[in-house]
Amino acid sequence: MNVTIAKTAFLTGLISYGVFLLFEYLRPGFVQYVFSVHWFLLAVIGTGIWLAVVAKDQKSTNKLWRLVQLIVGLLLMIVMLREGEVFGDFRIVMALVGLVLPFVVARGLRC
Repeated sequence: MNVTIAKTAFLTGLISYGVFLLFEYLRPGFVQYVFSVHWFLLAVIGTGIWLAVVAKDQKSTNKLWRLVQLIVGLLLMIVMLREGEVFGDFRIVMALVGLVLPFVVARGLRC
């Protein structure tokens, strides 16, 4: 039961953080005027650690997790390609790193 609560809290916080960041990206100041978006990031980190501790015995090869990782990776890749002028010629390399990053982080949390 703790795994279900931890997973729900983690996914709710992660989705909320992503949605609020998207709103902030589309219209700067829209969310920051009311509260800091990064409080959700703090909650996501906390519930992520809790989920990693609680679900240590279970295999996390769920197809939903792979889909979430792929979506987050594609979003990071798109953001890097659109906003990565600072990287110059390394923009494509950084976009590929953004695509692979969620899979690497998830693999590291399973250890």
